[in-house]
Amino acid sequence: MIEKIYSVLSLALLIVITLFVYFLKRKIDFRLRRQEDRICQVREILLAAKKEKYDTLIKTVYEVWEQLKELEFTIRYKMPERVEQAQQNGEQFLEFDKTIPNQTLLFIEKRSIFLTEELNQQINYVLKNYLFKAYNGYIYVLNEAINGRKTLDVVNSFIPTILGGEYQEQLATLEKMLAEQARKILYNNQIARK
Repeated sequence: MIEKIYSVLSLALLIVITLFVYFLKRKIDFRLRRQEDRICQVREILLAAKKEKYDTLIKTVYEVWEQLKELEFTIRYKMPERVEQAQQNGEQFLEFDKTIPNQTLLFIEKRSIFLTEELNQQINYVLKNYLFKAYNGYIYVLNEAINGRKTLDVVNSFIPTILGGEYQEQLATLEKMLAEQARKILYNNQIARK
């Protein structure tokens, strides 16, 4: 009889231990799943933040290039077009918006924090030694032509000369540097900031 009681108690104890282990395992699994879910949520948040950071950096590179090209377009096409319109309309005074180069510089300076030092130097070199000189120089040459000190040929050849071969080489170098920065951001997940 004692053996029967002992075997029933052993069986009951085994069942209780099995149930305890089963429920303990379920509880541990549940907690692990919750932790995994939290880890996945944090990972998704970090990935979204990282993507946003890279998107911002890529957008910055694109916007800087866009601003440089817009200033060049203004110098090459809009300024001569404005002179031509003034001549056709018989205007005696001609004014250009002198804030355009400054706005471009300010726009680029605000975003320079996201660019490498070398890239910032190249951008400033192109801006100051070519685009600003072309913009301000064209206005100066026009004034000189109005005063009879420069010929129309000098006025017409000024922009193509100053934004000619050397400028095109510097611009090509800058374009390569911007593309390299963008590739580093996109493909290597590196920020090229020094």
